[in-house]
Amino acid sequence: MDSFIVAFWARVFSALRWVSWFQLITSAVPRLRTFVFVELWVLGNLLASFLSIFIARYAYVSMLWIGVLIYSSIRVFEIIIYQINVLLFEPRPKS
Repeated sequence: MDSFIVAFWARVFSALRWVSWFQLITSAVPRLRTFVFVELWVLGNLLASFLSIFIARYAYVSMLWIGVLIYSSIRVFEIIIYQINVLLFEPRPKS
């Protein structure tokens, strides 16, 4: 039995998942919901994080730094929201 608080937070985190670029892209183009796209998305974010190290070290363009900071902040927020949804609110399979 769900209490009001659990239902409330489930709705809040369900709405917050729309902050994710991944969620927006896969909802707009449903045929992209494949394992290949997910793997490419993860690999692309990994490469972007390594690239941001070099941008932070060698680039002298402050707008580029601000762009990296904004994207990385959204990405960290996205990961936190996704993990909270999976750990607390996703239905568990019946065994």
